[in-house]
Amino acid sequence: MKKTATLILLFTLALSFEVLAQFISITDLNPLEARDYATREKQQAKVFTHAGKQWSILANSTGTHLWQLEGITWIHALNLVTKNSRADYVIDGDVVHILLYSGVSSQFISIVYDHTVANFTYAGEKKQVSEIRLEDGIKVASIDRDNTGRLWLASSGISGHINVRWSDAPYTNWSSPITIASGIREDDIAAIIALPQTNKIGVLWSDQKAKRWGFKTHKDGENPAIWSDDEIPASQSALNTGSGMSDDHISMKVASDGTLYCAVKTGYNTAGLPLIALLVRRPSGEWDNMYEVSDRGTLPILILNETLGKIKVIYTTDTYGGDIVYKESLISNISFCDEYTLIKGNYNYATSIKHNYSKDVIILASNENSVVGVLATDDLSKQGGPQSSSCNLDNVERDFYAYPNPFALQTTVNFTLTKEQDYTLTLFDSNGAKISQVSNKTATEGELNKLIVDATSLARGLYILKLETSDKVRTLKLVHER
Repeated sequence: MKKTATLILLFTLALSFEVLAQFISITDLNPLEARDYATREKQQAKVFTHAGKQWSILANSTGTHLWQLEGITWIHALNLVTKNSRADYVIDGDVVHILLYSGVSSQFISIVYDHTVANFTYAGEKKQVSEIRLEDGIKVASIDRDNTGRLWLASSGISGHINVRWSDAPYTNWSSPITIASGIREDDIAAIIALPQTNKIGVLWSDQKAKRWGFKTHKDGENPAIWSDDEIPASQSALNTGSGMSDDHISMKVASDGTLYCAVKTGYNTAGLPLIALLVRRPSGEWDNMYEVSDRGTLPILILNETLGKIKVIYTTDTYGGDIVYKESLISNISFCDEYTLIKGNYNYATSIKHNYSKDVIILASNENSVVGVLATDDLSKQGGPQSSSCNLDNVERDFYAYPNPFALQTTVNFTLTKEQDYTLTLFDSNGAKISQVSNKTATEGELNKLIVDATSLARGLYILKLETSDKVRTLKLVHER
């Protein structure tokens, strides 16, 4: 039976309002010649701040090295290993513990800041590099440190297991793998993060077979093999669309109150549905509904500025490289709207700091032969002042929205065009299949239009309404709950 919707049209004008968003300054850094895509992977961090200086851990043709930023140029500071490695790190005072991931045969090294020479050197009497044997088919690994000083490493491989390993000081020996989840695809990944406010360590992983995310915690000091039940983050938001809710892209930050923020990529691949999203775990252990960041992009990372109460999600515009862009939201009222460009060109694998920042932050990206980056600055003069998000729909009259939504039998959709032009309005189901072309007319500038969607003949579920003009495409999610 052909499904139809009855539509009547209404025009509304959006009100202007002050938006306190985006970086106030962005300074380009000089490119650094490096190995191909030296800033991989998204759950790792390659940049840190210490002793008032910016540092990075990146590989070039001679191995993996520590670099110091002088002005806008990266200066070589210390040789780490001769392998081409993807680094992740943990900072403990003046000591930086570094995982040098290079597949099954990875390495670990600790360095210490020497204040007398204002540079890092090897920890201990001599350089000591430990070998870490990881599972076959591993894609990537990441590390963090719990409140007892124990280091943890999370990884996955072709076995379909999510594994953790641990090591106590001096971190020269690592445990055998402890499997905390199984039955996942070999291209799924895991990331680990310390939750110091609750004395726990947490692991988030993608489960593309189940089309969900997984998350477990371990209490500091307990038997390393004892982990919580799977929390299945934001499962209440999952849709049976495309490849599902999870893809193998993860980046996490934890706030001082214990709130966990996770930038992820979904497998929805459907117009109007989130491709880049944010998962939020409250200190109580409850997960919010999933927040949409963008319906395009790949390889998201996030950075958190608690001083201003803002979170930024940074990502690549296209799968095989593009501009590095970001969206921003207040953490008090999460909504992402305007997209801003950080780095133009054909780059990928954005990376930044592991911990939170308050003003200045380095963001890097890479291509086949170089690392590029910016020094970005937030406006601290706005601290404590009134702030609004460009997507704060409580404060503006919206130009394309539905009320009520979700709805039972019918909903009223409002939209506006800024000039006289032709438009097409089309209704799709959640799988992207066209249901009907509901309108194809010319809108008059300044004319108010009202649209009623009658869904009495439609099945319960998610629908996408697409409004197309010659210069713009907008989509609106409609949830039918009869």
